[in-house]
Amino acid sequence: MSVKKSFRAHFNAATPSLVRSLPALGVSLMVALIAGCGAAKENTSQKFGESELLGAPGNANSQTKHTFTLTLPEGCAEGTRNLAFDFATQDPVRDEFSFLMWAAANAYVRDQELATSIVKAAGFSDVTFFDRSTATTNASGFQGMLLVKPGLRVLALRGSDEDADWVANYRDTTRSGQPLGLPGSVHDGFTSQLESGWDDVSAALAKTDSRTPLVVTGHSLGAALATLFGARLKQEGQTIARVVAFAGPRVGDAIFSQGAEALLGSALVRVARADDFVTMAPPAPATADVGARIMTLGKTEEETKLKIAAFISANFRHTGRTWRLDGSTGSLERHSSDSDANDAAFLAVMLARKVAAGGDADKLKAIDADLFSMHNPAAYFCPVFMPK
Repeated sequence: MSVKKSFRAHFNAATPSLVRSLPALGVSLMVALIAGCGAAKENTSQKFGESELLGAPGNANSQTKHTFTLTLPEGCAEGTRNLAFDFATQDPVRDEFSFLMWAAANAYVRDQELATSIVKAAGFSDVTFFDRSTATTNASGFQGMLLVKPGLRVLALRGSDEDADWVANYRDTTRSGQPLGLPGSVHDGFTSQLESGWDDVSAALAKTDSRTPLVVTGHSLGAALATLFGARLKQEGQTIARVVAFAGPRVGDAIFSQGAEALLGSALVRVARADDFVTMAPPAPATADVGARIMTLGKTEEETKLKIAAFISANFRHTGRTWRLDGSTGSLERHSSDSDANDAAFLAVMLARKVAAGGDADKLKAIDADLFSMHNPAAYFCPVFMPK
């Protein structure tokens, strides 16, 4: 079986549907509004599932210039793509976005033997896996991998893939980041996964040269973790070349956001679609009302007001310079604001759709599937690899 086909088969067999995994926790799918979400099994809008997320970079590179040739998957932007990038520019070039999305997508591969074959085909000489899934001792759900090759290290962190991740996602209160060397207040659940994986990641990095450029990336929950790990690793003296968060939720308050941006500067980047509701969560103060009303749909007005007050108090903010990805054209453009106006309009439509469903389970499930189709890894992988 080819690597390409085996990668597809792996995702078809192993990756759970978000819509299926949430009921196992006994919570509404709308919990995702305040969570970093993981991979949905289907993308109904593009007819392209996670099983297709394979590009196999080849060819090694020099110490400063990184070049890859990717064979793109069927059903997406097919053919091959030659990538070349370094970290000399303030803004990432498109090839850099493409490569890091490839890394973030491959972090979802559960079969470590298969994942090793994929990344070694890319020219990486060493791969270390981090696995605190529910099948392991001291499970927290934290998972990811460190890829190493001459002149480059890549820390790719996985999004929500099992119940333990959803437990962390739902812990949307904030706590001080100071004990971890982080400024301001940070999302409690995301930070718990940072704590869970920190010793393993630190031990793996200690075996590498801290002067070698390190890029940190992830999708969804993995994007939230990339932001946290990137900031803390910078504090620890690692050479952070770039932190790119795909489809990530808000991670901390305004003080954290300002502190992380001051620490990492132009290296800190987030990529978001305007129609991806997970990137609008947890709600900022400007969208606290509509966000809370979606979450508390069917509950009392008192419960709604308490949730609104909690979101306003938490003061969640996006972190890093935003690049807006257009899912239809594949264009990537710098976005200058926190997108509160866009978020408010999108969430208002989302609330209206939920209310109109009138509690009908099938209608709500269809709405949820449509929403997640704009968030799963394929919804970012495919547009990023559209023809230039």
